[in-house]
Parts: sequence; structure tokens; C-alpha cells
Amino acid sequence: MGIADIAINGSYWPYACLILLQISIVYLQRPDQARRLGRTDLAMPSFYAVGTGLVGTALNWLSWLSSAYVAKMWGPPSGGAFFIVGMASSIIANIAVPRGRWPDLIGHVISLPATILLVRMLLVAINVPTGF
Repeated sequence: MGIADIAINGSYWPYACLILLQISIVYLQRPDQARRLGRTDLAMPSFYAVGTGLVGTALNWLSWLSSAYVAKMWGPPSGGAFFIVGMASSIIANIAVPRGRWPDLIGHVISLPATILLVRMLLVAINVPTGF
């Protein structure tokens, strides 16, 4: 009995896409986290902060749902590993990525288009038909 192969579609690229997506989601959610912590150094309206927080939460749910898809298509070991990598990268990114006015603002601005591209890249990497 050997260790199960956790490659998805013969590659580990989907795991890298997932890690990058989780980091992007952390920056996407930073205005909402700052609002909840009472930080006023980020000059963003509350509705925008709440909206980006909601989108970030939905994308986290999408990544968890994609781990179920990976488990269905490539087996439970791959799906479990995909879920663990996603959760661990999200937790580590929230702890390791520094907070500050300028890093949060710059990271948030970069994460807006990057998140869209990373979602598409992740879906292509796990062979989800996207239609575009």
C-alpha cells in the first residue's frame, strides 16, 4: 500500500493556483477586515468594504466546493489535499501578510483584477468547463 498520488490532471499546478487565489482573496477582504477592526486609515466607504468582503467569502466557498469537484474527478486523496492546501494557505496568508495602510491598499487594488484571472486559471487547471 503506497502513498496516493495527489496530482490533479497529472500536475500540481492547480495547487499553486489555489494558493495564489487564497492570497488574492485575503487582500480582497482586507477593507472589510479593517472596517470590522475599527481602523479608519483605509478611506473606503462601508458598502464597498462589505461588498468586497462578501465577494471574498463567496470565493472561499467556491474554493471549498472545488475541492469536492476535485475529489469526485481525481479521487478523495486529491480532493482532501486540495481542501487542506486551500485552508492552510488561507490561514497562513491571514497571519503572515502584514497589515498596514499602504500594503493593504496596494494589495487590494492589485487583487481586484488578479482575483478574476486566478479564478479562471484555477477552473481551467481542474478542467471545469467555463464557456469562455
